[in-house]
Amino acid sequence: MPENDLTPQLNEYPTTVAEMAHRRGEKFPDLPMFKGRYDDEIKVINGREFSRKVAAVNAHLRSLGIGKGDRVALLSPNKPGWGVCYCGIVYNGAVVVPVDHLLTEVEYGHILRASKAKVLIAAGSIAADVEEKLDDLPYLERVIDIDAWDILHPDTPAPNVEEPPTKPDAEDTLAILFTSGTTGKSKAVRLLHRNVVINVKQVQKLGAFNTDDTFVSVLPLFHTFECTAGMLMPMYSGAAVMYTRSLKSREIIADIRDGEGTVIFGVPLLFEKILAGIHNAVKKQKAVKRAAFNALLGMVKAGRAVLKATWGRKVFAGLREKGGLSKLRLMVSGAAPLDPNVARGFENLGMLLAQGYGLTETSPVTNCNIPDFKLAKPETIGPCLWGTEVMVYKPDEDGHGELFFRGPQVMPGYLDNPAANEAVFIEHTIPENPQHSKVLFYTAAPGVEEMPDTIRGKWFRTGDIGWIGTDGHVLVSGRSKNVIVIAAGKNVYPEEIEEIAGRSPFVAECVAMGRKQEGSSREDVVLFVHPDFEYFELNAADRGYELTDTKIRETIRREVGRANDQLASYKRIKSFHLRDEEFPKTSTRKIKRFLLKNDLLNAPKSN
Repeated sequence: MPENDLTPQLNEYPTTVAEMAHRRGEKFPDLPMFKGRYDDEIKVINGREFSRKVAAVNAHLRSLGIGKGDRVALLSPNKPGWGVCYCGIVYNGAVVVPVDHLLTEVEYGHILRASKAKVLIAAGSIAADVEEKLDDLPYLERVIDIDAWDILHPDTPAPNVEEPPTKPDAEDTLAILFTSGTTGKSKAVRLLHRNVVINVKQVQKLGAFNTDDTFVSVLPLFHTFECTAGMLMPMYSGAAVMYTRSLKSREIIADIRDGEGTVIFGVPLLFEKILAGIHNAVKKQKAVKRAAFNALLGMVKAGRAVLKATWGRKVFAGLREKGGLSKLRLMVSGAAPLDPNVARGFENLGMLLAQGYGLTETSPVTNCNIPDFKLAKPETIGPCLWGTEVMVYKPDEDGHGELFFRGPQVMPGYLDNPAANEAVFIEHTIPENPQHSKVLFYTAAPGVEEMPDTIRGKWFRTGDIGWIGTDGHVLVSGRSKNVIVIAAGKNVYPEEIEEIAGRSPFVAECVAMGRKQEGSSREDVVLFVHPDFEYFELNAADRGYELTDTKIRETIRREVGRANDQLASYKRIKSFHLRDEEFPKTSTRKIKRFLLKNDLLNAPKSN
């Protein structure tokens, strides 16, 4: 590849999402853009129709008085019409406000007021509810039912309309996004067109995506990870997007098969369940088939350990074909830490699962593992993307410190929140004392050092703890707010405890927290466990014992002991608490730790 192809110019077309939408129709007019099920039949919107529908949606919004800088909220489950509306809103410089469709009326009402949205595009039932409450929403003038908007249906041809008189600039606001708030507090992130378009180009430079790909969309589109990587990335690269019907594993796999999916972005929990489902299905097979599978799996593991070979692609080709996953070549995990054993489990079956990293505030991607079996390192979040810099601030004796990033994808700041901005940004001058920081400039592509500071901006503090390997790969230890300070004065990162305890097949989910000792600021490690009841039942049937509550508790106690054997003495779990239900989560499947405080008070002191 020529050197100049490695360095995307900041002013190179397209520079806005509006230009990206227009470019899709010009450069890839006949290739499918969106795929979705309508009446159990897969319908397709190609690049030409997509661009025309975007222009038509924008023309309708302009007829309602929506101009440059006005805010339009988008509140709907995933569907092809979501992407059309998103691009249609911003086509003339209006600002899109994506909203989680699973929020309560009180929650999305707050967002509509805080964002000052003039128009809401929402799914049927929500649109009707909001229509009745317009008097309580002082800025909202109009509600549009996305399900009843005929122009969004794939079979409805889009009319040719005049281009809008105004178009956004790269430095204009593209979107206002309210963070999911796993701490219970939500902030409004303001992203520019430049932030998001550059991030798309940064990810594209990994060379992993092309016009033959079909992205499978599972995560909610209001989330920046799915919107940028799962919608705008394929728009730019000429790939297609297939929208799944639900989060049910059976339907996801059927949609991957029928939509000929090749790439899927997801959260760790999704991939954990898929992998567990594969192995549980094997356990239900007859003894001969189970023995054959285990023998082949052992051979693949040995080949990887001894020869660093990746035999799983060929050995388990038939298994993937039978499961409807034969064309799926790349999975990318983000939004939460990935257990590296899950990635290795997929690798054994011939499937590549790479881990990335980012935040809503960074558009979102800052790091991603190289999409290659031999080069990816699943225990890391990979190296920084082009033009992105990372700093480890005030590292401890092990080199762990808070991760700071800067680059053209970092937001300009939170909306109307100077206190929050002051808390997360520091001046871009690097501290001179090497004991206070460690900086890695990722210069795989030329031109990084020449990037002006007006583009690189200030350092953004993530709140995550991590360190940088000698090969440039970044490792995340955990959240600074989640750190447990134990009696020895040492820091314990709960994510490490959870990763080790979660390796047990009897554990579906677990959360480690610190409980203060009486009369001290020091903490003990408490583990909350949601058992994998399906695995318990299979194990009981296979081994012929009666499954009781006592048996489950004894088994979890044994598994916690095994986890403790793998931990330094000061990190060990002092007690555990069982939960019958899954942990409460955000719509992007992050556990709401702040909601477990009452459980922590009631947890046993010892087991």
